[in-house]
Amino acid sequence: MLIPLSDNVDKEHLPITGFALIVLNAYVWIYTARMGVDDQTMRTTVQFFNDWGCVPTDLADGKVVGLFTSMFIHGGFMHFLGNMIFMWTLMWSLEASLGWFRFAPLYIGSGLLSGVAQASLDFSSEIPCIGASGAISGLFGAYLFKFGMATKFKMLFFFVIRGFVFTMPAWLFGAFWLGMQYWGHFTSDPSEPGVGWMCHLSGFFIGMILCWMLDENDAQLEERAGELRIATAKERAAKEELSSQSIQYSYGHDDAEDGPENACVYCQTELSDEDMIAPTLYRCPNGSCGQLNILSTAPEKVHQ
Repeated sequence: MLIPLSDNVDKEHLPITGFALIVLNAYVWIYTARMGVDDQTMRTTVQFFNDWGCVPTDLADGKVVGLFTSMFIHGGFMHFLGNMIFMWTLMWSLEASLGWFRFAPLYIGSGLLSGVAQASLDFSSEIPCIGASGAISGLFGAYLFKFGMATKFKMLFFFVIRGFVFTMPAWLFGAFWLGMQYWGHFTSDPSEPGVGWMCHLSGFFIGMILCWMLDENDAQLEERAGELRIATAKERAAKEELSSQSIQYSYGHDDAEDGPENACVYCQTELSDEDMIAPTLYRCPNGSCGQLNILSTAPEKVHQ
């Protein structure tokens, strides 16, 4: 078993939408797990899957609710855990780059369209399709579209009962993953219960297309001090301004009568963390000044 745990991009931006989606998936999994505890015949659970999963015959009849709800339902703990670990790996960099208002449509759109693709293999089938795999495959496709040639994954490989951790280029894992999906698709019978390989494959390419449509390059991957990070549009605009403006350097000092310890060198207005554009780069909050400053030491946090 090969599992991506994280990428090598700095985690500076909290993925609020990603966390919300994980919490929602976890809630539904706990709900279905309790069904199995209360009814060990599993009839209630199976009925729940039939009612809220994506059933091809229902979709052919115009019943589309299951197309949406199915992407939050999982058949077991390992199914749920594997999908959430994969989403955890992808969501930090993707949401930081796209923003929550694009990340959410990417996830939902990939899940919906990949569900249609899976159902289209046999609209007479009554086997419900469940799981977030299509949506997360879409995130993976979008991730490789944005960062695949530049980033690496920290991988966990299980052999028998022992685990090994190593790094792998994201594009190489993507090629391996795609090969596994194609192999599974062409060697399985879509009319039988099992893995929705078409859901994975279609979700991957749908995610790429949606990322291309949604992405406005507001944030881009850049290397700084040997590390990869997501540079927002605000930070990149500040860098462009650096090239056209002479930047004054402000060095922390102890002489209180000369002004605040970390102050704008143009007007002596005190700078705080709220004025930070990028590490060590600050914009003066004084409306009549607004100049850029590079500090050698970060301003102390003010506790109230």
